[in-house]
Amino acid sequence: MSNDLLDKLVADAAPVRRANAVLFAALFSGGIAIAAASILIFYGLRDLPATTFGVSVMIWKAFASVAVAATGAVLVYRLGKPGRGVRGGTDKVFALIALLFAAPLVIAFFAGPESHKEWLFNGAWVLDCMRGIGMATVPVWTASVIWMRKAAPTDIAQASWAVGLASAASGTSAFVLYCPFDSVLYVGLWYMATILGIACVSRFILPGVIRW
Repeated sequence: MSNDLLDKLVADAAPVRRANAVLFAALFSGGIAIAAASILIFYGLRDLPATTFGVSVMIWKAFASVAVAATGAVLVYRLGKPGRGVRGGTDKVFALIALLFAAPLVIAFFAGPESHKEWLFNGAWVLDCMRGIGMATVPVWTASVIWMRKAAPTDIAQASWAVGLASAASGTSAFVLYCPFDSVLYVGLWYMATILGIACVSRFILPGVIRW
């Protein structure tokens, strides 16, 4: 290949786009705002639980989903920076999910009557939960994909996982505004299953969408 051709290729190359924190914050927070609004419009705001146990469950599921969403959002932002890898980033999010959802789930299984084992496979509840979280996930997922396409991720696989985890956890955080289910066993299983399911779908379909 001649030097003239190399010079022409370099001259025609577009500069690598730099990740912009303001743009990311606007996109991601906008997606969360739309997610919360969609839950309030289509479902409404739940009343406070009547028992101390119910209040504790409400606080736990809000804290757990927000913690996973915030950790995932940081990862999505960092993975959008050109050439920036985040070693073990998604592993940390999975570990956080295990700590905040799977561990309480296992404990609740042996906790006695208040674990509400009879609610675990209530079909109407499961459908309501997955449908609500899925609906609330869409705007955050879309915002994250737009961010990745405007940024320049180089670790496509990890970026795809991160988008799925962050957006699903954000959608879950929005769903908590309505969620009337105060069973640790139920919430631990189906919140976690929905987040991981959406993350798997993202890992499968996003690489070809966000690759640059």
